[in-house]
Amino acid sequence: MGNSFAHGIVFHYFFGGENCSRKTQGALNAEEFERILDYYSSRHNLLPAHEFYQKYKNGSIGNNDVCITFDDGLSCAFEVAQPILRNRGLTAFWFVYTLPFTGKYELLEVYRIFRNECFNSIEDFYSQFYKKILQTKRIDWISAWNSDEALSYKNRGFYTENDRRFRFMRDRVLGENQYEIIMSELLKDSDFDVDERCAGLWLNKEKITVLSEEGNLVGLHSHSHPTTMNTLSKKKKLEEYLTNQTILGDIIGTKPYVASYPCSEYDDEAIEVLKSIGVDLAFTARMENKEDVMKIPRIDCATILKEIN
Repeated sequence: MGNSFAHGIVFHYFFGGENCSRKTQGALNAEEFERILDYYSSRHNLLPAHEFYQKYKNGSIGNNDVCITFDDGLSCAFEVAQPILRNRGLTAFWFVYTLPFTGKYELLEVYRIFRNECFNSIEDFYSQFYKKILQTKRIDWISAWNSDEALSYKNRGFYTENDRRFRFMRDRVLGENQYEIIMSELLKDSDFDVDERCAGLWLNKEKITVLSEEGNLVGLHSHSHPTTMNTLSKKKKLEEYLTNQTILGDIIGTKPYVASYPCSEYDDEAIEVLKSIGVDLAFTARMENKEDVMKIPRIDCATILKEIN
């Protein structure tokens, strides 16, 4: 990889563990995770989380320094990836949203599992999703799906055209309520058992405690994982991050002071809020060298795997 600045690698989904036996879109198995680590460590300096943090904070970070990060706080990463890191003597940043600790499901993740498991393919899901939009007879929604703006939304190399269309509709057009109405209709048309399928999906308090005790840095990722954090009011941003920090702090015994932005959506106000609660290092999901401790770049593991292959 031709990256000449310090950055993180962001991982989300894995399969091959007790609570993640089925492959979903973008999920890695243990072998693929090892391949990425081998490939990247031969070209970069993979650092433990605390060392990366300290070097970034004191200005001694090198252009070749890289860290490992996990977003969303999913059990699959703990089951598949954490044993490998432990064997290699590496630690990582684990950015965890906390809604599941209140007894509620975070629907973004529920819907991800649903669209991967209840359709013949991810493209079949997108076809059914678009049919629901057509059934509304909303010309503005139909036009939005087929717009150039939708095709260019979050234009990362590993997203298909329909990946981008779907995320554009979810984030920019439908809004949370209308999106959930459509998804609820699709759920009703299936035999997807949310309670059964989502049991064990997220990290529990015991696993987070283990991560912290083993030297990993547990950090903020908001409370409910809004996909457009930058559009929320300052009061709501503060509520999201402060609730997140309070719940995680109660688990690990100290207030988390690192963060990553959900869906890499942030603005100056979000940064201000994070700083006000003691966060002094935060990651984006963009490979842009900002030279800013609150905008540390990250490369997606899918981009690396694509280059390896």
